[in-house]
Amino acid sequence: MNSESKLILDEIRQLISKNRKILKSIEPERKKIREELDKISSLIRAEIGKHSSSPNKRKELMDKYFVTVKKLNDSKYNIIFDEINNRYNKVIELKKKYENQKAYEEGFFAGAMDEELKELKNQTEAIISKKKNKDKILVNHSLWAIADDMRAKKEEGEFDTYREAYEWAANNIVKKGVHITAIKLEKAYHKAKSEGKVGEKKSLKVSIPIMITNQMRMDLSILGYTRDEMKHLTPKECWKIINKGVPKKPSRERGRSQ
Repeated sequence: MNSESKLILDEIRQLISKNRKILKSIEPERKKIREELDKISSLIRAEIGKHSSSPNKRKELMDKYFVTVKKLNDSKYNIIFDEINNRYNKVIELKKKYENQKAYEEGFFAGAMDEELKELKNQTEAIISKKKNKDKILVNHSLWAIADDMRAKKEEGEFDTYREAYEWAANNIVKKGVHITAIKLEKAYHKAKSEGKVGEKKSLKVSIPIMITNQMRMDLSILGYTRDEMKHLTPKECWKIINKGVPKKPSRERGRSQ
């Protein structure tokens, strides 16, 4: 079942549930009125069946009968019933929509042509997925280690919240065979923390070069790199250059101009 079908079913359930609650709330009051009406009807029949029936008595009972019927047909109930009927009509419309959606889903995945479309769709999604992953940072670390590094980035002021740091990792880091999400990172971190893994020496895992920070730019500038040259470097390349600490050799053109 796709998300659209699920939303339709959820809306149907909500409408039916609301009608049931309303009917349940007014039923005791209407039941009491119907019981009163049945009692008056019995008295009227009994009075009519008498040989010496009193016209005044019959009139009195009939007046009570019409007053009670009026209670049962109060305009407030008509408004409520109209609302209930509108919801049921909406339910019928949604039911048809749901059935059409189901028929489409079943038909789409059933025919030979639809199988080709499905395969084409999968291929397209695979291409898009590869394209999305092309510029991501490939890592082999466990999820808890990635989460721990991202929390460190947040504590260093690169992110405002841990969730923001996790979401950045989900959008910019790729791990083979694993779909990284912010929720997975959060759960992995807390699980690792409960198992005593978090807090181990950083030598157990390599710090991930996440982004080019202002400090990194300053370090690269000291080593002789221009801002234009920095634009063409990845965070990982920047990290390697800074860790080596070797100043950049000036190009011939640059040497001549100085």
